[in-house]
Amino acid sequence: MKGVIYVYHINELVSYGIHGVCKIQEIIQKNFDGKTTDYYVLKPLYDTSSTVFVPVHNEKLKTKMRLVLSQEEIGTLLTDFPREEIEWSSNNHSRHEQWSEILSNASPVELMRMVHCLLHQKSFLAEQHKKLQDADERALKTAESLIDNEFALVLHMQPDEVLPYIRSKTLTV
Repeated sequence: MKGVIYVYHINELVSYGIHGVCKIQEIIQKNFDGKTTDYYVLKPLYDTSSTVFVPVHNEKLKTKMRLVLSQEEIGTLLTDFPREEIEWSSNNHSRHEQWSEILSNASPVELMRMVHCLLHQKSFLAEQHKKLQDADERALKTAESLIDNEFALVLHMQPDEVLPYIRSKTLTV
């Protein structure tokens, strides 16, 4: 580990895919099948029973990891929230693949667009006395949780205060 330059450092808060906000607990070396690899050891803040190991040199997995947004970044995101919507797909398989990819990447903009799309569809279906499919409802709850937990941490509020706060700033979601 000597001489290696790490993108992230111990005690930094990062967002990592569906695990949400995590603290980098340590950077360790592990030996699997005779090959030694450096790993970021992530401890999810909202699931303390989990530990996530991310190989330092695995670019694909590292792209799912980013620093937690700052207050300024959240403010800019809400001010400049992209108005283009995700179009509802009637194809269950392709829609669920799309939700899965968005959740896995956990981009705040895409998560907010996804929540907006799902809430719009949920409202549309409610008018017809119907409900979202269970898979869509789970995807919605996961996306809302990822947004709520990160924004609440950064903005020093309770997670259940985040969605009303976002609505007041964007008049969407």
